[in-house]
Amino acid sequence: MKKQRHFQKTLLYLMKISLIQVFIAVIFAGVSLAHGLSAQDLLNKKVTLRIDNKDIKSILRNIENAADVKFTYRPKLISIDQRISINANNEKLSEVLEKLLKPLNISWEIIGDQIILKKNFSEILP
Repeated sequence: MKKQRHFQKTLLYLMKISLIQVFIAVIFAGVSLAHGLSAQDLLNKKVTLRIDNKDIKSILRNIENAADVKFTYRPKLISIDQRISINANNEKLSEVLEKLLKPLNISWEIIGDQIILKKNFSEILP
């Protein structure tokens, strides 16, 4: 009788441990399957800006706040002190970036939630 009761307690204890392990595995599986925004979702975010005669650095900072993105660039390659005016009323982020960066021969690439700015040398060289 004592053996059976000890066996039941041990079995109940093992079942509790197994249930906890399964619960933890389900949580980690859910976290690993959760995904962030894709690049297309990021580019489709709507942005409203009205900026007159500001440097590119402050314009990028305003876009970062409006669209919840981060810009990364090399200041040696991209002149961020140049002053520009830009108006965008509820436009997609991709359209705003086109307006802002294309005239400056700057291209971009999205990695995660960061937008990497690059000098577009192919359009400068003949």
